[in-house]
Amino acid sequence: MTVQEVKKILSSAREAERAYRIARDKANAYKQLLMGGKSINYENDGSKSEKQGNSTENAYVMLAEYEEALDECLGQLVEARRRVEEYINLLSLPSEREVVTRFYVNGEKLSEIADKMHYSEPNVYRLKKNAIIRLQQIG
Repeated sequence: MTVQEVKKILSSAREAERAYRIARDKANAYKQLLMGGKSINYENDGSKSEKQGNSTENAYVMLAEYEEALDECLGQLVEARRRVEEYINLLSLPSEREVVTRFYVNGEKLSEIADKMHYSEPNVYRLKKNAIIRLQQIG
C-alpha cells in the first residue's frame, strides 16, 4: 500500500464530515426559510402566487429531500469514522494514534494538536508522518 492510499483511507472520514456539514447547512437554511415565512410569494392584493405551484409546499419538499440527504450523509460519516478508527487502532504507539485521530477524524489542525498535546508542531508532524509510514507497512 502506498502513502497516498493510506492518506486516502484516513481522509475518507474528513470528506464524509464535510459532506455531512454541507447537507446539514442546506437543511437548516430551508428550515430557517420556512420559519421566517420568506418562501411564500404574495401578489399585490395579498393572495398567494400559484403560478408554479405552492412555494411553501415546494420548500417543504426541498427540506424533506435535504433531510433525507442529511440522514444518508450521517450514515456514511458513521461508517467512514468506524473504518478509519479501526485502521488507526492498528498503530501501537498511543501518541501516533492520538495525532492521527485528532487530525483525520476530528479535523483538527496540526498546530491545535500540538497545543492540546503539549508537543511542538515539528514533533506532531513527525508523529503523523511516522504513523502514516507504519500504516503503509501494516497494509
